[in-house]
Amino acid sequence: MQIKLFDRNGGAGAAEVKESTLFYHFTIQLDHKTDTPVRVYAVAGLTSVYLGIPDRAGRLTAQLARKHLPSAPACGVVTDEPRGVWQPWRGELDGVPVSMALTRAAEDGCRMAMPEETAARFPAWTASFEPVVLDGKQYYELFFDADGRPRLREAPPEAETSASTNDETDNTAEESPEVDAPAGTAEAEAAR
Repeated sequence: MQIKLFDRNGGAGAAEVKESTLFYHFTIQLDHKTDTPVRVYAVAGLTSVYLGIPDRAGRLTAQLARKHLPSAPACGVVTDEPRGVWQPWRGELDGVPVSMALTRAAEDGCRMAMPEETAARFPAWTASFEPVVLDGKQYYELFFDADGRPRLREAPPEAETSASTNDETDNTAEESPEVDAPAGTAEAEAAR
């Protein structure tokens, strides 16, 4: 099978992927030669796994144990960012394409960090995002359980408008008690 490779600018090359009983075998070719080291990652589901650094001609051959990916790789990500805890990720969430997000393993799922412009495409998830700064850049982080479902918090209840609050509470102070006595009598005057 063939998968596409992507970088920040879009398409970056392709990889031929052959499956054996225990491994995925990758033959990668970038569309351009590079003088700067770049790293290639395979992406499947919410998982992103490091494959290696291509040579100056943009070629890389890699082998990856199948147990490291939840399914066959869907695409690859190419980045010049240093390797770390966060892995680059590209894919689709809730039917919305996401490019160049970051993922990292968590105890019972994974965490994903995405730039603000990407996070804004998920308004129903806004209350669940945690702002985080990674390598000096602002991201919004969200937890996904082991089944790939986002862990969403309920949005805080919206405050009532001041007009409706005033209508319900402020008018009671000026109300006069109802008196069951004819006007002008001592009883009616005492109630006032």
